[in-house]
Amino acid sequence: MSFDRNKQLSEKEIDSMNLAVNDTDIRSIHPDKMEEFAEHLVRKLKEEKPNETRRNQLNEYNEDV
Repeated sequence: MSFDRNKQLSEKEIDSMNLAVNDTDIRSIHPDKMEEFAEHLVRKLKEEKPNETRRNQLNEYNEDV
């Protein structure tokens, strides 16, 4: 399978995959969509400030406790 890096997932697809991962795990995503979702996550991380991701994780953890 060839992967087209220029193809963007729709917001609906991204939301659906995020829900699937949060409710179960990464295996719930169809293999054909896995690379596109991974590319989306990489782009998202590159756009964030370096410490922003870690700070958000800590805030979410503290809210749960």
